[in-house]
Parts: sequence; structure tokens; C-alpha cells
Amino acid sequence: MTTYEIPPQETLPPPHQDASPKRSKPWLLWAAVAVFAVLVAGATYVVSNSISPTYESSAQFRISVNESAGLSQDALLASNSLTAQLVQLLPTDAVLAAPAEQLGMSVSALRSAVSVGSVAQQNLLQITASGPSAAAARQRAGTVAHDFRAYMASDGTRQLSSYIHQLSLAIESTNKTIDRLRGSRGGVAGSLAGALAVNVKTEQALLSQFSQRARSAVPVVQQVQAAGPGGLVSPQPKLYALIAFLLAAFLGAQAAQFVRRRRQASA
Repeated sequence: MTTYEIPPQETLPPPHQDASPKRSKPWLLWAAVAVFAVLVAGATYVVSNSISPTYESSAQFRISVNESAGLSQDALLASNSLTAQLVQLLPTDAVLAAPAEQLGMSVSALRSAVSVGSVAQQNLLQITASGPSAAAARQRAGTVAHDFRAYMASDGTRQLSSYIHQLSLAIESTNKTIDRLRGSRGGVAGSLAGALAVNVKTEQALLSQFSQRARSAVPVVQQVQAAGPGGLVSPQPKLYALIAFLLAAFLGAQAAQFVRRRRQASA
């Protein structure tokens, strides 16, 4: 019987395998995050820098009532109360008409550019005006502040003059009555004229006292801070770019961590 020998099968060499596993490069992810954050910040800066700027300038006044009484509690309370009323008065047409005409603006446009408030709810009145440039904001705030002070002085003088005028008319009318009574015959008329004369002297004394008290009661509007150079309010490209950079960096870092975890899970 013939015997056949089966030749041994040749074994193919195993495919070459790299002993070291393929390493990922995490620094590439962080570099991409940094580039992304820088690009977002740069785009934010360019866009915000193209927006029309807004500047603000402020002036402050100290409002005092009954200055002759000194810094009494009643005087301070009255000053604070008057300041709160002036906050409501200043944006009205009566106050803003003159400065609006000087600035070449409508009253409504100036009103929208001016804000008024009290500092810490005390007797410090602050007038803030906005404008497209630092010079425009300063001019608006300065003009409104100047005209407001002039309005307060004129209004106080007008009211004081009105009160004194009314009382003077009453005294004048009484004097005329006295003259008529003195020209009449009869003891009653003479007695009445004498009594009225005494009343006239009393009214004149009251008029003098009233005038002094009324002058002391006129509010004192003292400017403690003139309108300074306008400061940029918006936009603020550097601030917006910084916020955008931090936000983009945070989101990019979160995305990078997610990608790393996916790669580690699939390895």
C-alpha cells in the first residue's frame, strides 16, 4: 500500500502590529478651543464696535430749604421732600422748553435724552444727559442744569413777588378806605379811620416780616458738581469681547471634554 505524506501547511506570519497603541493628541482639542474662543471674541469686538456709541454726562445740585434755620431735622426733611418733587418737575415742558430751544432739539427728544433722580433719596438732585458723543452729552447736561437753576430762581422770585404784591394791594385798599372815612363827617367815621390806621401799621409790619420769611423759605439750589466730560456707556467692545471669550472658552471646554470621553469609550 502506497503511503502519501501530507506536506505541512505553511503558516502565514501574523500581520504586523504596532506594539504601542495609537496615542491621541489632547492638546489639539485645547488649541481648537482657544482658537474658537479668540474668533468669537474678535467677531464680538468688531460687531459691537460698529454700533453707534452713547455717552453720558451728569450734574448734581444740593437742594436746601429754610437755609436760615440751619441743618435742623425739619429743614432736612423739607429739603428731601422738595428734591423728590423737583425730580418730577424737571422733565416737564416748563423746565425743558428753554434748554431744548438752545440745543436745537424738540422737547420730547431732549426729555428722552435726560434722566433725573435723587442721590440716595436725599437732597442731592442729579441730572444725567446722554448723547452720541462726549461733547454732546456734556453740552446737554450743562444746558439743562443751567436752565434748571435759572428756572428755580425765577420761579421763587415770581411767587414771592406775587405774594408781596397781593398783600401790598390789600394795604393800599385799606389806606384808601381810611382816607375816605377821614373825609367824612361824624365821630364814627373818625374812630373807624383811626382803627383802620392801626390795622394798616400792623399789616405793614406783617408785610415786612412776611417778606423776610418768604425770602428765607425760597429753596437754595447749589450746584455741587458741574457736567463733566461724557463717559462712554455703550457699546463697550472690550468688555463684550471679554465676556464672549470667556463664554466661548467655557462652551468649547465642555465640548472638548465630551469628545475626549467619546474617544476613550470607543478605544
